[in-house]
Amino acid sequence: MGEPVDSKYVDELKKSNPQLKWSRTLYGSNESIALRMDTKPFNDIRVRQALNLAINKKEIIDSLFRGQAELHTYPYPANFAEIYTPLEKMSPAARELYTYNPEKAKKLLAEAGYPNGFTFKAPIFNNNQISLDLAAMVVAYLAKVGVKMELEPMEYASWLSTMINKKHTSALYFSNGHGTILAGIRKNFLTGQGWNPHMMSDPHVDKVWNTVNEDPNLSDEKAYAELKKLIVFIIEQAPAIILPQRYVYTAWWPWVKNYYGEQRVGQQRSGPIWARVWIDQELKKKMGY
Repeated sequence: MGEPVDSKYVDELKKSNPQLKWSRTLYGSNESIALRMDTKPFNDIRVRQALNLAINKKEIIDSLFRGQAELHTYPYPANFAEIYTPLEKMSPAARELYTYNPEKAKKLLAEAGYPNGFTFKAPIFNNNQISLDLAAMVVAYLAKVGVKMELEPMEYASWLSTMINKKHTSALYFSNGHGTILAGIRKNFLTGQGWNPHMMSDPHVDKVWNTVNEDPNLSDEKAYAELKKLIVFIIEQAPAIILPQRYVYTAWWPWVKNYYGEQRVGQQRSGPIWARVWIDQELKKKMGY
C-alpha cells in the first residue's frame, strides 16, 4: 500500500490476490537526461536535438514499460490541464524531439562539428532499477549514432549533492517531482536556481516567469496562457533528452479504509496519507486475515 508497484508484477498479483483493490497513475516524477546548456557540446542546440532524435521513445514504451507509459509528459503531464499542450498541438520543432530519426541525428551532429560523435558522463542514482534499465537503453541508442554516454552510479545523497553544487560536467540523469506549476518552472529552468541541472539561462524564460509571478494585475487565465506557451518554448530548446513517463500501480486490501491509491501528497511526502488511513479489523478478520 502506498508504494508504486511496477506494471510487470500486476497481472500475477491480481491472479494470486483477487481481493486487492488497485489504482493506476503516472509515476510522480519525470525522468530525463539533463544536458548542461552552458557547456560544450550541449551549448549547441543541434547536439541536444540530435540526442533526442537518437532515442526510440516509442520502443522504450513498448519494451521496457510494456505499453504502460506516456510519450509526452515533460515537464508536466496532462493532469496539469491549465498549462499542458498535447503533443499533436505543439510546434513542429517541439514535436520532432519525440520522433526517432537516427539519420538526422547523425547529420545534426556532423553539422555541429561532431561527425564521429563524442563521449560524456552522466551521474545517476543507483537505488532505482527501472531508472538504471531506462538509462541503459539510452546508452545503447546513443551508441548507434556514435555518442558514448558513461553512466556514473551513485547513492541518492551524492547524486543530489552533485546536482545542487553543479558538479556534473555535462549531463545528469534527472528525476524530478512535478511540484506546482510556478515552482516546477522556476527550479528547473530559471537562471541561477539551485536545481536547474540544464543550466538554462534564457532571458525569455526568466522574463515570462517573473511577469506571471509578480504582476498583480494579470488574471489567472492570462497567466496560464503565458505559461502554456512558455513550456512549449522550453521544450523547443531541448534542454534534456526527454524520456517517456511510466504508469505505476498501487494495491491495497479492502480493510484499509480512507485510502484510494494515493502515493504522494505535496511532492514526495506521504505522511498526510498515513495520518488518515485506518484498519477495519472486523473486516480483516472476516476475510481470514
